[in-house]
Amino acid sequence: GASEHLSADERSQHLELHAQNLVERLENKVRELRTANKRLMELDSLKSDFIVLVSHELRTPLTLVSGYSHLLAEQVNNKNDLIPAQSIAGIAEGLQSGVARMQEVINEIISVVRISSGTLDLSLGPVRLTKVINDVSATFKDICARRNLTLIVDDFSEMPLIQGDGRRLQAAVEHVVGNAVKYTPDGGEIRIMGRN
Repeated sequence: GASEHLSADERSQHLELHAQNLVERLENKVRELRTANKRLMELDSLKSDFIVLVSHELRTPLTLVSGYSHLLAEQVNNKNDLIPAQSIAGIAEGLQSGVARMQEVINEIISVVRISSGTLDLSLGPVRLTKVINDVSATFKDICARRNLTLIVDDFSEMPLIQGDGRRLQAAVEHVVGNAVKYTPDGGEIRIMGRN
C-alpha cells in the first residue's frame, strides 16, 4: 500500500517507539538466553556428577574382573598341567559376580537415561508392599547372616495396595536395602518400616 508522509516529529516518535519495542524484545531474548544458559549449566553439572558416579560404580566390578582374570592367567601359566577344579570354580564365580555387577550398573544407567528423556516404560498395576518387602528381605538374608547384620522388617500386612510398577519398585527397594547392607558395619542393624 501507499505510505503516508509523516512529519519529522511523527517520524521521530515512530522511530523511537520502534526502537523501544526492539530493545524490549532484545531484553526478553537476553533473559530467555540467560535462563536457558543457567539450565544448560545445571544439566552439564548433573552430567559431570553422573559420569563420576558411573565411573566409580564401574571401577569396583572391573577391578574384580581384572583381578580374577589375572589369577586365571597365572593358573594357566603355571607349569602344572592340572588346575584344581575348585580353583577354577572360585575364579569363575568371581568373574561372574563382577560381570553381574557391571550389568546392574549399566541397566541403572539405561533407566536413568530413560527417566530423564521421558521414555521409561512402566507396567502399572496393583502392588502389595508386603510381597515386595518380603522378597527383598529374602534376597539379603544370606549376606546379612554372613555379616551378622540384623534385618528388622516391620509388619506391612496392613499397608494398602498401591498403584505402581512392581518390578521397578522392588528394584528400588533392593537398591536402598543393598546400600544399607553395604554401609552398615558388621554386627549392625537395618530396619525396614512403612507408614500409612
